[in-house]
Amino acid sequence: MSMMYVPDWMSKAIVEAVFYFLYIFGTLGILTVWAANIPLEMQRIKSMILNKMSESSLEGGLLCNVKNIQLLLNKDVCVLTAFNVFQFDRGFLLKALVSVIAQAVVIFQLGSFLEENSSTNGNSTLNNSITKTQ
Repeated sequence: MSMMYVPDWMSKAIVEAVFYFLYIFGTLGILTVWAANIPLEMQRIKSMILNKMSESSLEGGLLCNVKNIQLLLNKDVCVLTAFNVFQFDRGFLLKALVSVIAQAVVIFQLGSFLEENSSTNGNSTLNNSITKTQ
């Protein structure tokens, strides 16, 4: 069955496109924020371990796994990379999400402008050529 035989098919297609748009950008936004929070969580864990170590050293005893804790504290923060070419840190991921959204808006605006412009220019040039020939 063709879509043209469904009554009010254009509004249904537009509603479906809007929901797809919201779903895709919602999913991308959530995943970007979660990926950007990885280094912050690692820093939070490090600071918590440092606080525990300082509290236990002030009380007179050290933690039993001092070597493991020292290794954890000396370890660098986990950051997503693209084969070590560049790092996906928090700022980069959020800027990438914003630029994707901005490009989508620009392409949508350009498409609607071209559609509007072609419909108005197409009719006026057709009318002008008809009146010139008569």
